[in-house]
Amino acid sequence: MSRDNTGSLLVRIVFAGMLALPVFAADFQGWHILEGIFRPNDSAEVLLHSRWQTRDQYGQLQQVRAGLTFRWTKLRRVIPYGGFYQPVHESNADRVHAGARSFGGVEMPFRLRASMLVTTRVAWERLYTHVRPDFNRYRSFGRIMLDRTVTPFLQNEVFLVRQGFHSTRTGAGVRWRMTPYSTLDLGYFYDVRSSQWNGSRSWILTSLRFHPPRHER
Repeated sequence: MSRDNTGSLLVRIVFAGMLALPVFAADFQGWHILEGIFRPNDSAEVLLHSRWQTRDQYGQLQQVRAGLTFRWTKLRRVIPYGGFYQPVHESNADRVHAGARSFGGVEMPFRLRASMLVTTRVAWERLYTHVRPDFNRYRSFGRIMLDRTVTPFLQNEVFLVRQGFHSTRTGAGVRWRMTPYSTLDLGYFYDVRSSQWNGSRSWILTSLRFHPPRHER
């Protein structure tokens, strides 16, 4: 069996497993992302982002957000970026509220070896909400995957706030370069969160991204 056929089989297995999660998990979330990346010139990128967040076995739309990220890519190995999500809407059984988020950071992609891609990021975020006082959050990100048409990936993020630990988010999934201009991610993630930040949660990811050829992020 070729690598591409093996990868396609892995995608189908992971996707079927994620659809089966509602049977085994009483409470989980789904994060469904649609993005487009544009290059106005050789040194800049603009990322258009949208995300729908569901819970209770896909039956409740909990959050919708959209925003922009601007990236300066001239150096390629040290990429400053910044942006905002505006607005952020969350809905529960008895309330709807809106907020916003601004952020900035640095991305540092590299190859661990010829076929292995590593992406690291550090970022500052400012969150504006009506549920609690506005606050800063500090994020570190790391992801490792192979340079193939279909590849598994491993990912971890750590979040800190002024008071200390906020959460850590660990996950794994499959990335499929469907065409030179589009990429599909499927994955499962688990957040270990401080109790004052609503406790731990698990969720699945579906992400469709349209981008220039051979673009990784």
